[in-house]
Amino acid sequence: MSFNSKSLKLSWHFVIAVLLVCAAVSSGYAQIYPDLEVEVRDTSGYPGTKNSVISVYMRNYADTVAGFNLWLVLSRTDRMVFQTNLDTVIDTTYYKCTSWNGSICLDTVFASYYWVCTQYSGSTCIDSSYQLGHYQCTNYHLPDSVCLDSVWVPGYDWRVIDTTPVYTGNIDTAGTLTSGWEYMQSRSLGGNGYDIKITGQANLAPPPYHKGIGFPQYGTKPLIKLLADIYPLADSATQRNVGIEIWAHNLDNFSFVRQDGSSIGTITYYVPDTSWFVCQGWSGGNCLLWEEVTGPPADSFHVDSVRTAKLDTTKISLDDGLFSVLQGLCGDVNNNGAINILDVSYLINFLYKHGAAPPNPFLADCNGKVGLNILDVGYLISFLYKHGPAPICQ
Repeated sequence: MSFNSKSLKLSWHFVIAVLLVCAAVSSGYAQIYPDLEVEVRDTSGYPGTKNSVISVYMRNYADTVAGFNLWLVLSRTDRMVFQTNLDTVIDTTYYKCTSWNGSICLDTVFASYYWVCTQYSGSTCIDSSYQLGHYQCTNYHLPDSVCLDSVWVPGYDWRVIDTTPVYTGNIDTAGTLTSGWEYMQSRSLGGNGYDIKITGQANLAPPPYHKGIGFPQYGTKPLIKLLADIYPLADSATQRNVGIEIWAHNLDNFSFVRQDGSSIGTITYYVPDTSWFVCQGWSGGNCLLWEEVTGPPADSFHVDSVRTAKLDTTKISLDDGLFSVLQGLCGDVNNNGAINILDVSYLINFLYKHGAAPPNPFLADCNGKVGLNILDVGYLISFLYKHGPAPICQ
């Protein structure tokens, strides 16, 4: 086989055209798909059902995930509730004094845990550690008090420990991406079970060392599973859907981090933070006791710089979920779509012959009183054969 100059020229044009098409497809993929997607998967259940599973999925295309904060909130409080248990936790608040007069502290800031970069490659952080302290501004742009530069100040001067009752959520990691993680905690911030904040870390302090969730992930396995209970609901009730919303308005309650502790899909910037103080006792020209107030008039103020962040919506995609409370036929104990002698037999077998439990206990509680017993059997027989009232599950 031989090639002439014309055929070679056409071949090169073909190769270049293919490469341009591939580049365009790749560019379009990068624009369409974010680095990480979080989805609450839609699901459904019957009224009165306990232990309904709500699954959260993650698709991750660019980074290994080693930790996350996720806050879910129900749109309706009269249809369902996340399962919670009353527990006691210890909350510790750390303080750092930023100005002293002898042994008297004149000004304080909160010390918190931050991921602090310990090694850079150019402007890119390649290693970090979790440290307790605060960022202190070293260069302000006046008069708008915008911080231009800051330094990390580690440590704290004192702490306050409080014991707080909280409602912890019931979560399930079996068969999920977070199975085997060393730290998983969930709690209802509202204290009523209508919201759940989940915090997970692959590692607390190695060894052993868990690699986190590698990439790519295509959403074939849940990130985490939660348990919820559906309230009883009559078939005549309308508006049976409950939104399960991912709240990312405050990044204290939403974040996904890499193995080095850096956040995925956030934009970091600094904002000024001004604290105002009124002196409650003077000695000569020195204040002996400062009290913080919400704003002027005041005797002194302190401007600090707080590093904050916001969600980069070009990198992170959030998909809320929908829970549909299904309609069922009250008295349909075996849940086959009809009420007949088979339902009576099914209920008797369950109550007295160790038979299978009704698929939806709510539909079997046909006398409208909580609990399944012989009264429900009698109520169902009366309806079917003695012209008694219709089942009234509620």
